[in-house]
Amino acid sequence: MLWQIDGYGSVSKATDIMQTSASLRHTVLLRQDGTVYGTGDNDDRQLMLGDITGATRVLADKNTTYVVLSTGRVAVRGSCTFKAEVEELEGVRDISCGAHHVAALMEDGRVRFACSRSELFALDVFRSDCTWQGVIQLASSDRCTVGLTQEGRVLFAGDAKDVRSACTSWANIEAIDVDSGYVVGLTRNGRIRLESSVPSTLDAGRSEAALWDGVLAVACSQGSIVAIRVGGELLIAGALYGSKNITAAWRKVAPLENGAQPQG
Repeated sequence: MLWQIDGYGSVSKATDIMQTSASLRHTVLLRQDGTVYGTGDNDDRQLMLGDITGATRVLADKNTTYVVLSTGRVAVRGSCTFKAEVEELEGVRDISCGAHHVAALMEDGRVRFACSRSELFALDVFRSDCTWQGVIQLASSDRCTVGLTQEGRVLFAGDAKDVRSACTSWANIEAIDVDSGYVVGLTRNGRIRLESSVPSTLDAGRSEAALWDGVLAVACSQGSIVAIRVGGELLIAGALYGSKNITAAWRKVAPLENGAQPQG
């Protein structure tokens, strides 16, 4: 079941959705039957998804939609300038992307990159001869990708001077996420690890996430870090529009299977 709560506290739900992904301008949803649909902007035909079947993962990014198929290939819709390189990949299990690159997690735990041939930074950093192995999760932002290994270690690909690369010293990590300013890690004992390139004056309270405990899941986006705590409590650090409305609505609709008890 998918719950959608906006900054005004409005709630909607869908019972046949396996996964969803949203960019600033469009949202893509994966149904349980492997079909895909989207809402929002379609200026670059990123929502032309009706012919796709056998989908296993979806990713919305700016003016592009990526769909991982049960065949291990990737279908691309929209304005990706290196579409051919992405659609040539085989054995793909999951996918993430930045401004000029795509990171593909392969079935065997290796990682393959595809990137814009006109972007020198991407060509230098996101190399086709990537040696990462044993990876179970990927997350990307405009200029970096992080990978989580089976052993709970974090890998980093990006600018060598990016202070967030210190995340490679972490251990016992359960899940990761990244945005333009933060790398966020969820430890196996439910704590949050952070590496930030954001000046303290622009942090907007996101660093408070490092104080959380008992966390089951975490995600970040530009301006905020959001987590679910054991018992179903929603935690928000940073500048998320309508956070009070979202929190109030969550208390009423939090799924019982996650351990939450509706309140209010």
